[in-house]
Amino acid sequence: APDRRRQGVARSLVTAFLQAANGAVYLEVRESNTAARNLYKSIGFQELNRRENYYDYPLGTAIVMKFHSC
Repeated sequence: APDRRRQGVARSLVTAFLQAANGAVYLEVRESNTAARNLYKSIGFQELNRRENYYDYPLGTAIVMKFHSC
């Protein structure tokens, strides 16, 4: 919901998950989802590659991202 965005909830959830993770964490995010891609980049994820036609309805490309915890 638009009125629930930009309150830090997603960042808190992803950060908590990553603190418990060991090694590499991968995710796919819709190429058109700029807000999510920017969030993941700000946390430390790097874009690795693209998966064409990964999403249906509407058809879309996924960006594969990787985070490596120490």
